[in-house]
Amino acid sequence: MSLADEFRSLHRDCNPPCLVSRCSKEGCDLPVGEPYRFVCVDADNCAAFPPQEKRPDYVILDSVGPRWVVVEMKSRTVKTGDIVKKFHATADVLANDWRFALEVAHLTPVILYKRIHTQDLVDLRNRRISFKGKEYPIRLYRCGTPLVDILKPQRR
Repeated sequence: MSLADEFRSLHRDCNPPCLVSRCSKEGCDLPVGEPYRFVCVDADNCAAFPPQEKRPDYVILDSVGPRWVVVEMKSRTVKTGDIVKKFHATADVLANDWRFALEVAHLTPVILYKRIHTQDLVDLRNRRISFKGKEYPIRLYRCGTPLVDILKPQRR
């Protein structure tokens, strides 16, 4: 069984269904493509994320990486502290909840935005999210950027 199929089976009983084929919120869209490679979970409908806790908009399994891609979409105000808390809480869920119990050791936190203040952009680019003993930088892109472009290796 492929990693993508294994992940789908862990979420097949979600009610309401949490697996989605399209990632879009508040006028911000993430073109995913390659359904055999990417499996998307709408965190609002996933029971792994308690209702009172901070959660991202989407968690995507990149089965080729393999890696978790955690996506927060912002069409309006960006509150850096809230976003960082969401990413940390999500990293904890991914590391500890049985619905994400796969051999995936890498994390890519992503913010898609329509507009953002320069200072918020600088602040978020300097933040790191811990996952399984490693620190991962937050990637920032405009709404509409295809997922395959977001996941290309970044220049340093």
